[in-house]
Amino acid sequence: MKRTVLIAFAMLITFIASAQVKINSGDPYIDLQYKRTVVSGNTVMVDFLMTNLSKSEIEACLYSFINLSFTDDEGNMYDSQHFKIDIGSSGENTGIFTPEIPLKVRFILTDIDEFATSITSIIYPYYYYRLPGNIATNCTMKIYNIPIPRD
Repeated sequence: MKRTVLIAFAMLITFIASAQVKINSGDPYIDLQYKRTVVSGNTVMVDFLMTNLSKSEIEACLYSFINLSFTDDEGNMYDSQHFKIDIGSSGENTGIFTPEIPLKVRFILTDIDEFATSITSIIYPYYYYRLPGNIATNCTMKIYNIPIPRD
């Protein structure tokens, strides 16, 4: 009985924490949905599903630009040296996004303060090419209040 109550309580807390994540993909044709946060030591992995809402394929180039930044709830500021991105299962930071088919995107944040319980903001400039024609679009992704589950 206690175990069931604890599991239900943990699921409720996870649901509430997930509901607080705010995301602005920076472009009406890109939908980004928060899925989960996984912690391993001082590395935080944040999983998203990215969906191309346009009618044509796009090639997203999600490189770590110089003006990328993120902060935690302890007041620490981080830059691109503490950030890596993987698209799909390739381990790369570029990918072709077919319309309406979600693709897994993982942000890997390193050297995070051991007392931080959330990433308060990620400001992430990126660009993509709409195919065919290679029409470039610059965007800035803004993500707020990502929980960091700690044991």
